[in-house]
Amino acid sequence: MSLPELLALDTNCFIYLFQHPEQPRGRFLLEHVVRPAACGDRQLVTSTLVLAELLVAPQRQGLPDRAQALSRAVTSLPGLVVAPVDVGIAAAAARLRGRSGVALPDAIVLATASQAGAVLLTNDQRLARTADVPGVLLLDELVAPG
Repeated sequence: MSLPELLALDTNCFIYLFQHPEQPRGRFLLEHVVRPAACGDRQLVTSTLVLAELLVAPQRQGLPDRAQALSRAVTSLPGLVVAPVDVGIAAAAARLRGRSGVALPDAIVLATASQAGAVLLTNDQRLARTADVPGVLLLDELVAPG
């Protein structure tokens, strides 16, 4: 399994990792993404927007302690940088949205990956089909069945 050294993670990666670690996607992420990052063999980046998206469900369910624990789990992952949405990312996201019509949250995730020079790992086929965006890997194309 050869993944790039620098990966940007979309929201669904964290959902699989933290909510379904025993399933194939969660196991793949742990074995091929998180563990190599913990060993210094891979660098990871995600957007603060991804963190916000992750925290919506526990907040909506009235579980602020769960949201806080999830936030700590994400921000303490070794080798992961949670990149803020700065002026450069905002401008890149606006250009991408203007050209492709992709939703603004998706444009921010894509722009974060692009600005970091990372390949985006996602399971969102819409992002993989977005025009003018190189370097998107679909998780389900990497995970062996079973």
